[in-house]
Amino acid sequence: MTSENDDTFTTKKTALPLRTPQKTKIAFTVDAVVSSEECDALIGKANDAGWSPSPMAPLQTGLRSRVEDKDFADLLFRRLQKHFPSEHLGRRLRCLTSTLRFIKYDVGAEVSPHPDTAGGGRHTPPNQPNKAPFSLLLFF
Repeated sequence: MTSENDDTFTTKKTALPLRTPQKTKIAFTVDAVVSSEECDALIGKANDAGWSPSPMAPLQTGLRSRVEDKDFADLLFRRLQKHFPSEHLGRRLRCLTSTLRFIKYDVGAEVSPHPDTAGGGRHTPPNQPNKAPFSLLLFF
């Protein structure tokens, strides 16, 4: 991973419209969050960790890899923190989880709408109160 100063990254935030606007939901994109070298290093870590069918099947038909990387999660948080709301649904975001989950899709693979969970490696049914209040997706 590169150890570039966080100040060298100029990010741009763009709000996204929601299909059903709700005060409880927000969505936005942020461009230029990681360098191409960091992308390559992350993909290498995911490949080294190995790929397996997603435990979320049939909601998600891609392959999944999991990597623990607290240093990179902390770096991402520092770069993105200015874009996050200071508080959402009465909660304050203080850090990102160190568990990085990678999903690789082949042609024809898909993901259906679903709530993200804070439960690590297990999927929690939508009617149980283990929904993650925030989700961060990086697209390479």
